[in-house]
Amino acid sequence: MTHPFLQRLDAGVLLADGAMGTQLYARGIPFDQCFDELNLSNPSLVQDIHREYIRAGAEMIETNTFGANRFKLAADGAHATRGPGPGQGEVLRGRLSDRGGCRRAAGQSAPLRRERRVGSRHYG
Repeated sequence: MTHPFLQRLDAGVLLADGAMGTQLYARGIPFDQCFDELNLSNPSLVQDIHREYIRAGAEMIETNTFGANRFKLAADGAHATRGPGPGQGEVLRGRLSDRGGCRRAAGQSAPLRRERRVGSRHYG
């Protein structure tokens, strides 16, 4: 038996959202703010952007969790105990689904690269 998601992919192109950071920036969120933390501090903003993508025809949305790992969150000052873990983006997506929104979500995860500083030089 083929998984329903694979069946959907076989049917043709699957339209998804993108550029969450760009959309947040356009709404006044500075680039140096932790976008992932908005899942907790301003979930309605993240959901509003997801809804706009769904209204535009997106069949799948990406969770707002690109930097939701302990290294990135610690660098941004978000505590691991209250920071937005990868599951928080799925919770927001679930709320949209409950309201007749998008039924598919793709999790996001950035590389777990730890940045280093040597003197005044920054290495990523």
